[in-house]
Amino acid sequence: MVLPNLRFTRAILVRSFTVCLAIRIAMAFIRGPAWALTFPEATFLVVLTVGLVLFDLRRTGEELFLANLGVAPATLALLAAGLPLAFELLVEVLIL
Repeated sequence: MVLPNLRFTRAILVRSFTVCLAIRIAMAFIRGPAWALTFPEATFLVVLTVGLVLFDLRRTGEELFLANLGVAPATLALLAAGLPLAFELLVEVLIL
């Protein structure tokens, strides 16, 4: 597994965390201010975050650029899923 440069990695992580927070705020407006999510809701949040980040990477051409450097799309998906998973685990541990 080839990881992207540190600048690209940092940008992907910041982008995924921003998207995750935006989705979390939207879910709070829809279902109320409860912080704890059920397992299907948390899974939906992470999958939607990864999908939106990968869509944005493809839209801006970064995915193709990184693919030419040898970075697989699965690696990008794992990077995009890292912070939302950690955030959800942190929220579940601190709330429950």
